[in-house]
Amino acid sequence: MKKESRGSPLFQMICTTFFCSTLLNFWASQVADAAATPAPGRAAFPE
Repeated sequence: MKKESRGSPLFQMICTTFFCSTLLNFWASQVADAAATPAPGRAAFPE
C-alpha cells in the first residue's frame, strides 16, 4: 500500500496527460492566433 501511493503509474500518467493537454491547448491557441493575425485578406475558416 505504501509503495503504491508513492509513485503509482496511473497517477503519473494522469498528471502527464493533464500537463500535456494543457500545454497543447495553450500552444494551439497561440498558433491559431498567430495564423489568424498576419493574413487578414484570406479567411482560413469561412463561416
